[in-house]
Amino acid sequence: AGPGEFTLRAFLNGRLDLPRAEAVRDLIEATTLYQAKVAARQLRGSISLRLAPLKERLLELISLLEAGIDFAEDDVPVAPAEQILERLDSLIGETRRLADSYAFGRLVHHGISIAIVGRPNAGKSSLFNRLLERDRAIVTEIPGTTRDMVSETASLEGIPVRLLDTAGIRQTSDRIEALGVERSFQAMAEADLTLIVIDLSVPAAPDDEALYEQVRRQGRSILVANKCDLPRQAEPPAQASVVSALTGEGLPQLRRRILDEVAPGGLLAAETGFITSARHAHELRQSLLSLQKARQAVLEAIPHEMILVELYSALQPIDSITGATTADDILHRIFSTFCIGK
Repeated sequence: AGPGEFTLRAFLNGRLDLPRAEAVRDLIEATTLYQAKVAARQLRGSISLRLAPLKERLLELISLLEAGIDFAEDDVPVAPAEQILERLDSLIGETRRLADSYAFGRLVHHGISIAIVGRPNAGKSSLFNRLLERDRAIVTEIPGTTRDMVSETASLEGIPVRLLDTAGIRQTSDRIEALGVERSFQAMAEADLTLIVIDLSVPAAPDDEALYEQVRRQGRSILVANKCDLPRQAEPPAQASVVSALTGEGLPQLRRRILDEVAPGGLLAAETGFITSARHAHELRQSLLSLQKARQAVLEAIPHEMILVELYSALQPIDSITGATTADDILHRIFSTFCIGK
């Protein structure tokens, strides 16, 4: 049996539509319980159920315009521009919402990477272990213990998270430690989110502020004020999340803030349904583009025959998602990513 052969047979014989067939692969590849739940929901047809009303309304609009053209001599009224625009606005809004939901769905499907950076002995490895919920990185009171990057995968409310514990950032003449610092900056550049750890048990240093400004210019970041369980020698900045990696104080709030930072509105998307496939997102954006062109054509009083061209162009990507009209090469690309036989 070839990759995905049994699922492909089910699709070709009409037992599964294409989103449900793709969900089989996602269910097999799931690494968190939440990923498996999302894939199982899609396997039950959640994507097709979400697309069905959208396609039905689009077909109704196409039928309305076709009737006005084909039976104009039989006194079938032509739909007024206001009615067409109202229907198009509804279609555009729903298509955009579904396409935009991929921002959260991508995180669920592919996960995120988080780099933990800061000065030596700020408690980065302790925070890494606490977020991981097990002792993975070596922790000592000696500054510079971590000299190379350590990575592990955890789960944050079902989203796979690749945590990167980095070497402490400072000026050093040690060649090995300098290489570790260089990798720390590389991890910051590549991560979806950076946690900048500062130590509240020692006086604030100009290096902390400089590092924070550098990371903030590069992308999303959260300032984490660690060691709040010890006597304070510095006051945490207003924007900082105050935690103790040793006792766990403040960690639930930090996890919540991380999720809010990488997936704003994510919980709402989880409640209303979202897509996790880049292919689906691409097709929906293509459909959205055609709907917007159709709307512009109505505003410019272009004949309905030309508006219909754009509406049929909007329908084709939706059919491609469900597999109603899918080229053989697209099917090959999808099912070639399956396990042998599945």
